[in-house]
Amino acid sequence: MAASPTPLRLAAVLFVVLPFTLTAEPIHVSGRVQIPSAETVQGVSGALVELLPQAGEAPVATAKTDTAGFFELAAPESGCFRVRMRAAGYLTVENPFLPLVEDTHLPRILAFSASDPRAQGIAGQAFDGWVFGAQASPTVPPPQSVPRLVRGKVSNLKNAPAPGALVWSDGSPAIPCVKAGAEGAFEIRLPASGAARLRAAAAGYLPSEPREPPPPGAKPDRKSTRLNSSHITI
Repeated sequence: MAASPTPLRLAAVLFVVLPFTLTAEPIHVSGRVQIPSAETVQGVSGALVELLPQAGEAPVATAKTDTAGFFELAAPESGCFRVRMRAAGYLTVENPFLPLVEDTHLPRILAFSASDPRAQGIAGQAFDGWVFGAQASPTVPPPQSVPRLVRGKVSNLKNAPAPGALVWSDGSPAIPCVKAGAEGAFEIRLPASGAARLRAAAAGYLPSEPREPPPPGAKPDRKSTRLNSSHITI
């Protein structure tokens, strides 16, 4: 389906956030834990799958795989999370950043046996967003200097706001993602220096392409991109 741009205006200035509340709807996450093999498709039974916040170790939801390796769990609401799989005798694997705006089926989660000769070579390595054999909690420290505040608005092709859209800094899992308010407005705090690329996601839309916010002290960005109802970008 052809994609058209959606307006998003960014400005490195402060603004007042009006009170706004979205009804929390559970988000269902499903998938399968499999043993990597070119010959057979074998699931891992009894593996523990945890959905965790961006920071912290207390799971918001957990599930155990069935005899075929399938699982399903529910996040209490939309947001940005981490997913971790643990099973006795297998390398732990974690996805350090998972934005959830609607029910999601994850690609297969590969479970490498700790005794597999390949396990030593992949321990601590990342493949397709998953880190094997080591906890992949965010390691980027929060900015030490005063962060810059970037604000903007997420809306669709007809200029209708996208309330509840998630906005985050691509490649910076230590920076908490934020939710757009009732009028699609958002504010996010980014490091005072260094590269930053914003992305957005909303239910019913494809994830946006990364877009760089204006540099500190710049005038508000009046440029906009437009999209159709199947795609959202920044």
